[in-house]
Amino acid sequence: MAFSFTLNFDIAKEKGRVTLKKGKNDILCFFSIFFVLIFSACVSLPRSFRAMNYRNQTVYLDRNHFYKVGPLSGDWQWTRAKGPGIVFKNKKTEATIATEALCGGGFEDVPLRMMTNQLFAGMKETKKTLQQDWTLGGRAALYTEVSAVLDGVSVSLDVVVLKKDSCEFDFYAISLPQHHEETRDDFLRFVKGFEY
Repeated sequence: MAFSFTLNFDIAKEKGRVTLKKGKNDILCFFSIFFVLIFSACVSLPRSFRAMNYRNQTVYLDRNHFYKVGPLSGDWQWTRAKGPGIVFKNKKTEATIATEALCGGGFEDVPLRMMTNQLFAGMKETKKTLQQDWTLGGRAALYTEVSAVLDGVSVSLDVVVLKKDSCEFDFYAISLPQHHEETRDDFLRFVKGFEY
């Protein structure tokens, strides 16, 4: 399945190609949705449920399964993406913070570094500027900072990946390099509120 993005960010099915009308904000939005879709496609696993809804710092996977995240300032607005995951857009910087959870799959034996590296497939000039082992929600997690080029535009990414109770949790932030520091600070507050 391929997707086409228009200037108002509507997603439409199209045969055999991905198109994007260019502009910095368009590219960041495209990348945000592309990132979640690529990850979902890269790991071919059976999934019993995934992130579907958000309310009061809680991401709902289904009625009985949810996880908590940290607060975001009023500059961040939850946008209902047509793809999987929960996506927030910053009104001032056009940066994106998102989270996705895939549960019921057989990825317990896949190392966190491999899972993280799959997220960057297809990007150009990818440079890891920082990678740290964390503990989040009582489990091992991997935090990675990356600079990359997407469709000719430089972007900064922050990614956290962890596995817990047959679920994989992904968190990421995407921003233009000049907004990376403030986006990263908001992202870290969001991620460090994780509880499942």
